[in-house]
Amino acid sequence: MSNENEQEVQLEQNPKILGAVDLPKVDLKPFNGQKAKITELTYEDHAKHGKYAKIVTNTLEGSPDGLEIKASKILGLVEIKNKETGEVDGYGWGKESNTASFLKTVGVETLNDLIGIEVLVLYQVTKKGKEVLTF
Repeated sequence: MSNENEQEVQLEQNPKILGAVDLPKVDLKPFNGQKAKITELTYEDHAKHGKYAKIVTNTLEGSPDGLEIKASKILGLVEIKNKETGEVDGYGWGKESNTASFLKTVGVETLNDLIGIEVLVLYQVTKKGKEVLTF
């Protein structure tokens, strides 16, 4: 691998973070009811809430220039432990959980099957007053 290619990889993995910037205020209400496809699935671990999957749509139509407005959803996961060793074998979800209900609603059995599924974007205001786009 050439030194130039190594530098490109280095920059991609460690972007130059400049700090906070002023972003334009975007009215999210017009995105409500728009159809979008799920394009991203990541697994994350948050100390307070545990393991979860985050699913994200493609950039929504009507996003202002320079901004990628997307809808997202968090799906909770639980540890599945080996009965003999007590070690974590992996992660799953409860059969009666919100995650199971969502998978059933969109007609898939696994989280990986969500990629490419079309969803209806919903505008919501959280309990803390934050405006979000979900599905």
